[in-house]
Amino acid sequence: MSTVAYAGRRARLPRMWCSPPVTAASPGQSTHAFDPEQLERAREFLARQGWDEAAIEALTEGSDDFALPLAERLIDLLPVPSPDRAHAELHLETLRVCLSAVAVGDAEDWFELTLERASWANDYAVRLASVRRHAEALRWADESVELARGALTRGPEHAEEHALDFDLDRARWGLQTALNNASNRLAEAGEHGRSLAFGREAVELARLRLAESPQPLPLDRQLRQDLALALMNVGASLYDQRQIAAALEPTGEALALYRALAADHPDDPGLAHRVATTSSNLGVYRSALDDHEAAFEHTREAAGVLRRIVAEHPDAPLVGALGFGLDFALLLDNLGFRALNLGEREAAIEAWREALPHHRRVAERAPELGRDYLSRTLLRLADHLHRGERHAEAVDAYTEAVEVLRALAEASESTEQAHAWRSKLGRTLSNLGIALCELDSPDARESSLAATREAVEILRELDEREHLIRALSNLAKDLDALDRVSEGVAPRAEAIAALEAQVADDSNAAEDHLGELADELGDQALSFDELGQREAARDCAGRAVAAARALLEYDPEYYAPELARALDVAATVANAGRDHARALEASAEALRLLIGDGDEVEDAGLVRDCVDSLGKAMDAGDLEAPADLRAWLDARAE
Repeated sequence: MSTVAYAGRRARLPRMWCSPPVTAASPGQSTHAFDPEQLERAREFLARQGWDEAAIEALTEGSDDFALPLAERLIDLLPVPSPDRAHAELHLETLRVCLSAVAVGDAEDWFELTLERASWANDYAVRLASVRRHAEALRWADESVELARGALTRGPEHAEEHALDFDLDRARWGLQTALNNASNRLAEAGEHGRSLAFGREAVELARLRLAESPQPLPLDRQLRQDLALALMNVGASLYDQRQIAAALEPTGEALALYRALAADHPDDPGLAHRVATTSSNLGVYRSALDDHEAAFEHTREAAGVLRRIVAEHPDAPLVGALGFGLDFALLLDNLGFRALNLGEREAAIEAWREALPHHRRVAERAPELGRDYLSRTLLRLADHLHRGERHAEAVDAYTEAVEVLRALAEASESTEQAHAWRSKLGRTLSNLGIALCELDSPDARESSLAATREAVEILRELDEREHLIRALSNLAKDLDALDRVSEGVAPRAEAIAALEAQVADDSNAAEDHLGELADELGDQALSFDELGQREAARDCAGRAVAAARALLEYDPEYYAPELARALDVAATVANAGRDHARALEASAEALRLLIGDGDEVEDAGLVRDCVDSLGKAMDAGDLEAPADLRAWLDARAE
């Protein structure tokens, strides 16, 4: 139920429900039996649970109405929700059977049947949502609310007609449960106004039930839990509507209730889990309000709670309604983001490292879900290790991520899914190549070359031009680093052609590509110069200057260093070709761009390179420094 809040993206918040997650038929369908394949799956499952053959036959054979008792028994036995595909399908079929078996009429037991069908519809909606069949889930959630509301409003009249006692609290609880879950389904459908209205109605019912409870407050555990759950969902609905400050109050009240309940019942890990989830939500809200210290503290509290219960309950489910292992890993992921918001990269790295073993365990149990989360954490960790210049550790993380993404791509059931994983694999191989290059050893460079070649092959096959351009550029750099400059010309030429096509295809996005184009042309000019191909070098250098000069139209001050860099390449190529007058002109223009009114830009290295190019042109060509630069050069020499 937890969802990671990724950097630069708005978090999708954990919500809670009273009944556990499912999937099935749409309202109106009616099939009161398991089909043979589902029945056989049920028999196999019961056998694995230790049932003897006679007991299985007694439950699954015999009269036409066997389906409902079997379904009810399976609901009690099946893991909720199951990461196993066969179990997930059996869950859906089981609930479909339960729904088709409960028909609501006008008989004496109308009230009981109405609430029972509302409960099955509620469970069915949650499970449909868990497999992303959101439109069907919302229809069933609406039916559940309609049935439960009918039981509450018509129930007293029905009880009077049949001389029965009316259970007001049970009717309120049925509607409260349906409203909570419908609020979640509406949020998934983007209907945040209705979602908030349903959530607030659920809170009102929960407060009413608690106020009218005949039991002393400390004993009314379930009522307090129901209120906390409803408050938490209202907070999530307010957040969805960008009423973030308003979300703090109901979520804070929910957290206080859960903390008190967890203190009263320290042996219940489920309550501790709710404390962690609610505190994590407050962390999301505080972060959205730029209160990063409070966000970090809430997330650290949540992670601490789950760290304790994971240690105390090592055999608890990894995923599901009490999926401590996965939720703990996701909370640690979030804790890393909160630390980054405070500028604490090492703390973020530490949190993501701690998350990895839990992600690996989930990946073993539920490969599709677990590998996805594992790959994300590995990539996050690798990127920040690389930025922190811990390149050997980054290589290890990227390497594991490559293995995980390769497995995900190979296991994909659809072409679209396989494409997405292979795209991510290609980009990760490219990043692995960059990290390997930083190790600066012959073996690492060869490994870098192999990784980058594979990245290019994958991205070219997928026709992902933008990512392919970067991989081609990296491949050329790898070959240059191995003194195979002539081999690097072709991949860089392919990257240049693709960049020029992007500039030509979309003039509105030209600014995004011109700088990269200028850099690639500059590198290609230097490669041709090293290979002695002077004319090709001059051509690329001139095109690099033209691309960089075009950037000045967007922001002259910001892009001045880009043009200065291209001009310095042109000066280098001109000096190598003994055209020292052109070299002097290019390097002088570059220096004017960089020093402006006399204050050097931050890139002192680029200034130094331009001065060197100017000096070579002056010495080799027996030329004088431009008059406007002499005083500056003299001052620099002193």
